Amino acid sequence: MTQITTVARSTSNGIRCHTHPVLETGNLSYPDGRYTVVFEPGNDQSSFYLAHNVDGSPFVSRLIENGQAVYACIVSSPISSYRRTHLSNESRHEVRWNADDLGEPPLFTPMILSGITGEYVVNSKTDGVHSVWDGSLISIQKGSRLAVGSVVRLQSSIFQMLSIQKDETLGNGRFFVDAETEPFRFLVKTSPDLHDFLRFRIEDPIRKNIMTHIVTACLALLQRDFYDDNDEEGWNTHRSLRALSDFLTNKGLPCWYDQGFRPEKVATELYEHLLPSRDEEEDE
Repeated sequence: MTQITTVARSTSNGIRCHTHPVLETGNLSYPDGRYTVVFEPGNDQSSFYLAHNVDGSPFVSRLIENGQAVYACIVSSPISSYRRTHLSNESRHEVRWNADDLGEPPLFTPMILSGITGEYVVNSKTDGVHSVWDGSLISIQKGSRLAVGSVVRLQSSIFQMLSIQKDETLGNGRFFVDAETEPFRFLVKTSPDLHDFLRFRIEDPIRKNIMTHIVTACLALLQRDFYDDNDEEGWNTHRSLRALSDFLTNKGLPCWYDQGFRPEKVATELYEHLLPSRDEEEDE
């Protein structure tokens, strides 16, 4: 899970850079505004769940409560020119794309849009806007941006390359990892009980440690199958693996084709095991 928070107060001091107040970084139209988006991986490598939340911006919150605003997220890829806008009336919604169209981790731009065209008189006391907007008559067109989050590339997550599938033949608590190549992804076959646990216990520390174990197995598979496969006919043909290689390199970590690569060490560098505190151990 990744949380992105947009805070109005920043190094910029823009206030009336739009024709209406917008909650975004560097724009003090809402001095106490916070727009938070939580990204939660789906059960495959081509989906995310987004959860939007707005604080300190009563005007935006009121439009949402009255059904006059919609949640949105643009999914795009500069390399493939892929661009889709996903809309939802629910604060938590799924964003899905076709991995064949991208082949690499996409860019996400979360936002909240006006669902109607309307005119409003705003003030700081009731709407949370900066006092410079007090008494202003603003016109907002349908589709105008009310809040805009940062552009996010979640390429750091090998989880995007996972397809977690239930395997009825596996005993409790078991899994194994295989691979598909069109496009490249890791097939994680899990027992029914483990599949349900991973799906529904998102915040459980045990789940996070299990996912670290799964990542270790995925990296070990890459080392086994692609260690000496570094030419134009090998792993370089998969854009997702090129992106993963770039990410590990930027983190200062070795890749599966490097000497001294240790899957378990790299996995725990990326996603360290979560241990119970001493107080929790004593309670048990």
